[in-house]
Amino acid sequence: MEEEVKILQKAIGIEEFGFYYYKKLEKAVENQEGKSLLVFLANAEKEHKDILEHMLGEFGEKPNTEPMEKLVDNIIMNPGIQRVFRDLMEKKRITNVDAVEAVKLGIDVEKKSIEFYSRNAQSVLKPEMADLFTNLAEMEEGHLKILEENLRNLQSEGSWYGYTPILEG
Repeated sequence: MEEEVKILQKAIGIEEFGFYYYKKLEKAVENQEGKSLLVFLANAEKEHKDILEHMLGEFGEKPNTEPMEKLVDNIIMNPGIQRVFRDLMEKKRITNVDAVEAVKLGIDVEKKSIEFYSRNAQSVLKPEMADLFTNLAEMEEGHLKILEENLRNLQSEGSWYGYTPILEG
């Protein structure tokens, strides 16, 4: 049980970082399609975090709060990527060239999330937690595909592909 709590704490940190990153990036992107995509991704990370916190509560635990600096260091281990992240977060506006780097960083974070959830879905003892991690890995794979599509579009055409929410009726 103690190991599962640690895994949930780390998962919450990953989702918290994702939310923070996509919200910051949204404010720096002027393109409406790009903004829509980033709002969608930030909201998805927040929903994931809420679900994980609920599961953590089932263990009688509360989430640890780590400073964003520590989350950045723990999640983005590559020093070059850390520099790109900090550079992007300090700017007020992101150009198309910067957007390519920003999307690449988002892709890296999504890949790490997928790997984390897939690996831990196999190792946790609680079946509900394994199912949750499997579902989260699948959702993150969807985010990865959207980001990869945007990366291709930004590199080839210099514009965001965007995200159009499906309105349910």
